[in-house]
Amino acid sequence: MIRPQRLQNRLFLSLLPDFEYFYALLSRWRDPPGNTTLEEIRMKFDLKSMSRKELEKLKVDIDKALVKVTQKEMKAARDAAAKAAAAHGFSLADLASDMPVAKAAKKTPKTKSPPRFANPADSAQTWTGKGRQPDWFKSAIKAGQSPDDLAI
Repeated sequence: MIRPQRLQNRLFLSLLPDFEYFYALLSRWRDPPGNTTLEEIRMKFDLKSMSRKELEKLKVDIDKALVKVTQKEMKAARDAAAKAAAAHGFSLADLASDMPVAKAAKKTPKTKSPPRFANPADSAQTWTGKGRQPDWFKSAIKAGQSPDDLAI
C-alpha cells in the first residue's frame, strides 16, 4: 500500500515539468497582463488606418466600458460606506435621513430700480444712480449743480 505522503510526492513530481513550463512563461512577462502600455494599445488598434465606422464603434464600446467601470466603482464605494456605517451601528438609510436637504434657491425676476435723478432740461432722461453716470449728469455737476438738485 502506498502511503498518502508518497502519493502526493509522486503527483507533485509528475506535475513538475508542466509547472516549470508555466513558470518560464510567467517569468517572461515584465508587467502583469492588466497593465497594458500605450504602445501595446497602438499596436492592437492602429487608429490611423481605421475607418470612421470602426472608430465610432470603438468609441461606443469604450463608452459602454466606462459606464460599467463607473457602476462597479460606485457599488464598491457604496459597499465600503455601508460597511463603515455598520461598524458604527448605523445603516446608510439612517445616515441619509439625517442629512439636511439643500433647497434650490428661488429665482425671482430682476426688478428694475426706480430712477433717482432726472435731467432738468429733458425729464425723459433719468438715472437710477447705479452704474456709469450719464453725460447730462456729469455736465450738470460741472456746471455747479448738486446731485440733490437733480434728484426726483
